[in-house]
Amino acid sequence: MADNFYLDNPDLAFHLKTPVVAELSQLHENNFKDAGKFPGAPADADAALALYECRLNKVGELSARKIAPRAAAVDQEGVALKQGEVVFASGTQDNLRELAEAGLM
Repeated sequence: MADNFYLDNPDLAFHLKTPVVAELSQLHENNFKDAGKFPGAPADADAALALYECRLNKVGELSARKIAPRAAAVDQEGVALKQGEVVFASGTQDNLRELAEAGLM
């Protein structure tokens, strides 16, 4: 099984490094106005792209090592409606928890 779905697909990194993504980062990051207001907010396009690459690396690793191996069990267990509440498969709950713990949600 793969160790990191992001690193295993060089096309993703290629697209991240195109000039249009740097330009879009400026729009997405509100012209980098939040850099002084919030810790970790990028101050320029290079910092934004480094941050995006770090997050893609995290989610690629988590997806390959944790989420993908649970996929069949999640599909098999499915979701349920219990007393008017939607209950996700235990694997889905684990996936969401681990994504949140990794700071990705």
